[in-house]
Amino acid sequence: AQGGENSLAYQANIFGKILYQPESIRWETTSSLKYGMSKIADQSARKTIDEIRMISVVLYKIPRFADPYFSVTAETQLAPGYTYSDDGKIQISDFLDPGYFTQGLGLSIQPVEELLLRAGGAMKETVTDQYSIPFANSNYKI
Repeated sequence: AQGGENSLAYQANIFGKILYQPESIRWETTSSLKYGMSKIADQSARKTIDEIRMISVVLYKIPRFADPYFSVTAETQLAPGYTYSDDGKIQISDFLDPGYFTQGLGLSIQPVEELLLRAGGAMKETVTDQYSIPFANSNYKI
C-alpha cells in the first residue's frame, strides 16, 4: 500500500562576485543570498535555509614571499526565525538580530594560480537586539 505525506519545498540561491585587480592590489567581494521553505502535510510552511553573506578581501601585492591582506565578513538572515512547539511558534531571530561581523588581517600566498592561501587573525562581533539568547552571552544593549 502506498502512503506518505504531501510536501512542497523550494530554495533560491543567488551568488555574486566582483573582482578589481589593478597592478598592486586585488580586491574581491563575494556575496550570497539563500532562502528556502518547506511545507509538509498539515504543518505551516517553515524556513529550511535563510542566509545573507558578504565577504570582501583587499590584498596588497608586494614582490615578496607573502602579501598582506584585510578582510571583512558580514552574515545575517532575511526573514524572522521561529521555534515550533505544541503551543505554537515563537520568534527567536530576525534580520540583523543576530548579525555577525568579522574582520581579519594577515598574509596571503599564491603558490600556483589555482590556489590562494591566507593565514592571519580575526575579530568577530555578534550584534543582537531583541533575541540575544542564545546568540550572545549578555543582555547588554547600546
